[in-house]
Amino acid sequence: MQTRHGTNGTLLALDIGTSAVKAGLFALDGRLLRFARGECSDISAPEPGAAEQDPNHWWAAVCRTVSDVMSVGAPAELRAICAVGQSPVLVLSDAAGRPVRPAISWMDARAERQRAAIAERLGDTRPGFNLLHRLLWLMENEPASVGKACWALSPWDFIGHRLTGGTAAAASGLSGAPLWPTAEVEAAGLSGAAVIPPHQQAGTVYGRTEGPWSAQLGLPDGIPVVAGMADALATMLGSGAVRPGRAADTGGSSGGLALCSPEEITGLGIGSVPGVAPGTFAVGGPFAAGGKATQWWADTTAGGDVAQVIAAAEQAPAGSGGVLFLPFLAGERAPVWDHTASGAFLGLTLRHGPTHLARAVIESSGYSLRWLTETLGGAGAVVSDIRVCGRQAGSELWNAIKADVTGRTILMPETTETTLMGAAITAGVGAECFTNLWDASEEMVRIARAVTPDPRNKGRYDDLFALYQGAYQALRPLYPALSKP
Repeated sequence: MQTRHGTNGTLLALDIGTSAVKAGLFALDGRLLRFARGECSDISAPEPGAAEQDPNHWWAAVCRTVSDVMSVGAPAELRAICAVGQSPVLVLSDAAGRPVRPAISWMDARAERQRAAIAERLGDTRPGFNLLHRLLWLMENEPASVGKACWALSPWDFIGHRLTGGTAAAASGLSGAPLWPTAEVEAAGLSGAAVIPPHQQAGTVYGRTEGPWSAQLGLPDGIPVVAGMADALATMLGSGAVRPGRAADTGGSSGGLALCSPEEITGLGIGSVPGVAPGTFAVGGPFAAGGKATQWWADTTAGGDVAQVIAAAEQAPAGSGGVLFLPFLAGERAPVWDHTASGAFLGLTLRHGPTHLARAVIESSGYSLRWLTETLGGAGAVVSDIRVCGRQAGSELWNAIKADVTGRTILMPETTETTLMGAAITAGVGAECFTNLWDASEEMVRIARAVTPDPRNKGRYDDLFALYQGAYQALRPLYPALSKP
């Protein structure tokens, strides 16, 4: 492997997730040398539609995980640090890096009126919330909180702000797209608002480690801190989905699909932003609780142990004996964008047991993936392969189910912590170890194996997928009433 400054050195990557913070120390050839995971506090719901989380808990987990990965022996020279994370999540921070209130989570649905108003002004049909919608909601409902804030930040920018001793920026976009869209900010009358930080391109240097927050991590002053990005984009980088036709199944609590496309595709519940490589777009969308649904089932039935759920699911036949699970435990995002949707088991009879329900929960992630994949296909996109990411990628059963349900080849990267890998790649570009993000991805990412669909299961899953879609449509009229407290 050829880098611009040799092969020596390491890169520290941070992933600020919903349920956990992860830290990884990477070699410049892409090897994950050390890994640590620190659990975060649960999401709180102070009122209907709300979803909030304490950013101080992210920082506590950052301190624990960085200590773990940096404390064993003496690593090679640390070239740079980069954080990526969950999105769109809004943190109001004061000048010293202290949050003035809990962060507004990506699961929060309270800004629907603000989103609709901006969309109507601009004729924008794109689904979902962004940081601006959340800030507008806070300005309307908690003006005192906004008044105390110096900056409105994403999780990775919040961490960068602390690491650099006060540098604030809105790091985003692999091809220069701002995190705070100019047209929307202008439509909201917030151009020049002091709380909105300046845009900074992912892969460039915010500043260097200094100050009391950085000292808590035991890091020396002067290490470059590189601007990060949303976890879905980092996952594309870290899975190698940087060429047209390659897609990343993003894993994590929400899950979703991000496809590298040569064309912008919008509408039909699909999002589109500038992609990793020049002339490409990242198209697709996030789910609401793709991974969280399985964790919920593990918490409910197995003391939180997902491995027990997978072991139980292995005892059930493909199709779960006709049981379907709708995983809409936090509403649903792509491709239906229905925040009122709720979960359900369907098809239960006296002959079904815990193993059928466990498998049905896991199979639901395959149906969600297929729905979005087919929506993309209907819009003219080509999906040549799907790269699985995160803890889900470590399960042979889960990968086989996704291959069988979608009818597509599933690729397992050698390093399944692909979001962390994306952060490491970004750190490497910021440290000038690599020329650009897409070439660095091609150099650092390796595929371990491929899982192909089992033709024996095709007919069964085709039938169940049609029922899955039909079940959502049939229950849709009930969701608004069911979602009332």
